[in-house]
Amino acid sequence: MGESGAVPHVLIFPFPAQGHINSMLKLAELFVSLTNFHVTFLNSEHNHKRLGLRADSLLERVHFEAITDGLPECHPRSADRIMDLFDSLKARTKPIFREMLREKAKRGEPPVTCVIGDAILSFILEIGEEVGVPVIAFRTVSACSLWAYFSIPWLIDARVLPIPGWPTPITWRDTPTLVQVASTDNAMRNSPSSGPLLKRDNAGLLSLSHKHRVAVKGEILGSK
Repeated sequence: MGESGAVPHVLIFPFPAQGHINSMLKLAELFVSLTNFHVTFLNSEHNHKRLGLRADSLLERVHFEAITDGLPECHPRSADRIMDLFDSLKARTKPIFREMLREKAKRGEPPVTCVIGDAILSFILEIGEEVGVPVIAFRTVSACSLWAYFSIPWLIDARVLPIPGWPTPITWRDTPTLVQVASTDNAMRNSPSSGPLLKRDNAGLLSLSHKHRVAVKGEILGSK
């Protein structure tokens, strides 16, 4: 955690998408307004070029750094290509981030004493363990939304889900497109931090699992 009496250095690392960045920028503002911490905000190079800050913003006190997301500039980085970004971050950004944490101390910069990483970027947790830096997984959704996710298994146990008397089964197509995937071999589905949501049983029915938050094509929300 650094030398005794040293000012803590928090590094904030969001998933490189607008909603995630906005939430974690607000978090950075809170840190600089309420503490004397060193705060570093690590953005993707692609998004860093597009980031504009107000002259009177508290974010002027935040140190911004950029890291590659591994994708070419011509890549659209659109919602329908989101898995390209997940795969590239894991394959290309992960090793660079590992070295970044190690090199900061070697260059005489204030060592990072804590990383607040976007909870959907599970590799941040892995690297924190490797280099001995504590990591806090931060969910950028609202507390209400997050609690709804965690409550799903309880709703199944209480037989509230599937909905009693619902005339037709809820299929894969009825789920939000954000959580739809074409196969089980998918980064979002296999992420250690993905948490509980949907799985398929032997009959092809979709049930709610404690391990996943994505729906696989061809599945139906129904049996446990």
